[in-house]
Amino acid sequence: MKKYLLKVLLVSIFALPFISCDSDDDDIIYVEPEIKTTGIYLLNSGIMGSIDGTLSYYDVDTKKVTENIFSKQNDDLSLGDIAQDIVIYGSKMYITATNSNKIYITDRKAKLVPQRDSIISPENESKQPLKPRSIVTHKGKVYVSTEAGYILRIDTTTMNMDRVKAGTFTEEMTVVNDKLYVTNSRTGNKTVSILDLNNFSAQKTEITVDDNPAAITSDKSGNIFVIPLGIWGSTSSTLYKINATNNQATKIGEDVASMMAINGDKLLLVKVDYNTNPASTTLSYYDIKKGELVNKSFITDGTTISAPGNSIKVDPATGYIYLGTGDYQNKGKMYVFSAEGKLIDQFATGGYYPMGAYFLTGTK
Repeated sequence: MKKYLLKVLLVSIFALPFISCDSDDDDIIYVEPEIKTTGIYLLNSGIMGSIDGTLSYYDVDTKKVTENIFSKQNDDLSLGDIAQDIVIYGSKMYITATNSNKIYITDRKAKLVPQRDSIISPENESKQPLKPRSIVTHKGKVYVSTEAGYILRIDTTTMNMDRVKAGTFTEEMTVVNDKLYVTNSRTGNKTVSILDLNNFSAQKTEITVDDNPAAITSDKSGNIFVIPLGIWGSTSSTLYKINATNNQATKIGEDVASMMAINGDKLLLVKVDYNTNPASTTLSYYDIKKGELVNKSFITDGTTISAPGNSIKVDPATGYIYLGTGDYQNKGKMYVFSAEGKLIDQFATGGYYPMGAYFLTGTK
């Protein structure tokens, strides 16, 4: 009996430190690692039918732009006609060239991956080109919209691709609550289609907005914003907010934007007016928290933008705003502003019509 009690006592004593450690583990708070931007790709669309699109690389440390990085990495291969979009996902990049009907899959240094499917030319059953446009990612899959109205799904591990018909002239996309929202652009279209990504199927319900919906994005709370561009010479552009819970669309602005990007609680708006000569660019923003349009520029230091705005992107690590400008006569220029709207840098993008800045990020 004494031996038994002694054993119990010893076990209890030696167990105390371990119990204490377990209690300490419960108090550990996981901190999300900070990210930093290690480099930036600049995609230039080119001039349709005459000058191919190009990819440049901007070194954030040296502030040097290396032009034609895609061609240099791939034995002088051209990106093709109308380079449209890029997404950087995991160890790979995905690049679309619409008129050349190409999806390029590269590593993070812009070199084509060694798999045989590193260049995809999507076609329908009749071998007609689908013409890829915009790209988004979700849960290990890459989704690509097409002019033919299909949404393509690429498995990032196997490179297998399938597709589903979603609408007509499908353009930009955003994902909220495992649902993909895609605009149906061009004259005659007024809707946003919805795909359930759990079973990769198009829902019957569409959301009606105004003429020619093109740009779409969503914020961290799941609010969806859409810009219908209107019909040239007939209807003006508008700005809509969609409630993802009930798919209710509310018009929140008119003739205020051609493109947009979210930066924190601000929806940055860029309006390009081609009715003026030369074309003019007007900047403003929508205060997401207050639900108010603010009719003043998000640039706060007086910097003027003379050339037409082509694109706007926000660095997820710094909040810096990258505003691309240019036209079909002059190569593009990129302005970099702080999150507070003060000019930090400006540089040539190395090609025509910059579609945006695309950020390589890593942990600090």
